[in-house]
Amino acid sequence: AFVRQALQRVAALCGAPPSTRRVRMPLALRIARKDA
Repeated sequence: AFVRQALQRVAALCGAPPSTRRVRMPLALRIARKDA
């Protein structure tokens, strides 16, 4: 949940389109797995 909130904040600040989110999702999942 924390990771999702962080991604949403970054996406909102950068104004990244959904396509960019899709590209960075796997990277975020890796970070989430490391933290978990």
